Amino acid sequence: MPRRALLKAAAAGLAVTAIVSPPAGVSAFQTTMPVSGSTYKSRKRTSPSNLYAGAISEPPMPSPFREDERRRKKKKDDGKSNSDDDWTETEGGFLPNILRTRTKPKTKKPSPRDLITDVETIQDYKTTVADEDEKITVVRFYAKWCRSCRASEPQFFKMVGDFADRGVKFVQVPLKRENAYLHEGLGVPSVPYVHFYHPDGGLVEEMKMNKKKFAKVRKTLEQYVMGSCDLADEPVLAEAEDDEEGTPIGEFQ
Repeated sequence: MPRRALLKAAAAGLAVTAIVSPPAGVSAFQTTMPVSGSTYKSRKRTSPSNLYAGAISEPPMPSPFREDERRRKKKKDDGKSNSDDDWTETEGGFLPNILRTRTKPKTKKPSPRDLITDVETIQDYKTTVADEDEKITVVRFYAKWCRSCRASEPQFFKMVGDFADRGVKFVQVPLKRENAYLHEGLGVPSVPYVHFYHPDGGLVEEMKMNKKKFAKVRKTLEQYVMGSCDLADEPVLAEAEDDEEGTPIGEFQ
């Protein structure tokens, strides 16, 4: 094609573009339509952010069950007890702890053996028994090899457990070769034997404490604890004439 023809074609194309192209400042998506003498503006393109703004809902509220589970796991990791949780996990969900009973920690009761003071010397006897000025003191004289002492021992331990919290002090003096003089000096004729000491009167009662006599021993202690005592129907010396089983002081095995 000759060069002149090409120039004419190019000039014609520019003219057509000038006619079709919208004026400056007018969007290619805006048109005017004459309706009843008024002009409507064309709808603008909606941006993607505005298009999907209403389709996204608010995040859901956290479930209380999941919160409790998370709290329980955290306590478990921290080594803490979950006894204060309001929910109990079960198969398929959780149950409220409305009727849960809260148990108190159990305190271990001391053994009667732990409430008895052992004395083997005269100095310890003076400090533990003679110098006691607040409590009633019960002194048990016994020997480990004495059958009568072993037979009455369960009753003695039971009496210790019943009276230890009532202001009564319990002491026991074992009979050995090394301290036989202590039993003889205190006037203990045989074992098992018992002395009752009152803070206001010193030695107030003494008697045998074998299995057959133990009911009388317990009754005597109960009277001193209650603050009353009965007058004896028979003299105290009658105890020495009793032929109940017992081990005289001076006999060893």
